[in-house]
Amino acid sequence: MNDLFWFRRQRVLYDAIGSWKLKAKDFAAFNQDSGEVRSFFASLFGIFNLRINNRNHRKLCTIDRQIGYIGGFNVGSEYLGEDEQFGYWGDTHLRVLGPVIEELEYHFEQDWDAASRERTDWSTAPIPPLADSTDCVPAQIVTSGPTSETEYLKNMLIQMIHTAEKSIYIQSPYFIPDASFMDACRIALASGVTLKIMIPNQPDHPFVYWATYAAVGEELELLFLSDVADSSLLTREKYAARPRMIRFKESISRLLSPIL
Repeated sequence: MNDLFWFRRQRVLYDAIGSWKLKAKDFAAFNQDSGEVRSFFASLFGIFNLRINNRNHRKLCTIDRQIGYIGGFNVGSEYLGEDEQFGYWGDTHLRVLGPVIEELEYHFEQDWDAASRERTDWSTAPIPPLADSTDCVPAQIVTSGPTSETEYLKNMLIQMIHTAEKSIYIQSPYFIPDASFMDACRIALASGVTLKIMIPNQPDHPFVYWATYAAVGEELELLFLSDVADSSLLTREKYAARPRMIRFKESISRLLSPIL
């Protein structure tokens, strides 16, 4: 009976600001099918949220406590190339198996409890055994957020930059580096490491936009290089010649960067 209970549990957690257009009626059929939905730090004033600096930007999914998905996939027609405003949009997602699923569920549990003001004990849920496989690599889930005393993600990235020997490829829709991150990049460049940064030409978030490895590593490198063909090079001359309105937007967004 316990196995059946955990097998049938379906939970969806979405961010109140990132998905502010969602309504309770959108989940009517899901709720009727024993689904549970929570909104992360919702507000009585809609998009004007007093906790706008404490958002949930994670995209993770676990299935049967054995399969996990994590990465950058947003859920929406605009991210499937079906919106003229956004046009082509590319996201990278990873499918993971093994003990790392426990870490994914742990972080989901923390976010769920924060959004629902309850404490869930998932430790009693059975974890199905994995099939024997030699195609395994070590994996660890690293998270950061406004409630973290240490900036784990940023520190991890800086450490990776410092240990780079040949090349660094950074591809991000929300690239808002602070001084310590840029210092690490400058040190890498001075050491002869090739550094390439790619940001979207068409943003999905205006404020963020203007403020702005194994076998798997090789695959992501090829994906990065394939995207280069559809990108334009931002030179120092082009940047210096940007319109005044863009400079104004950058200045305003830089002030807001701590909460983006």
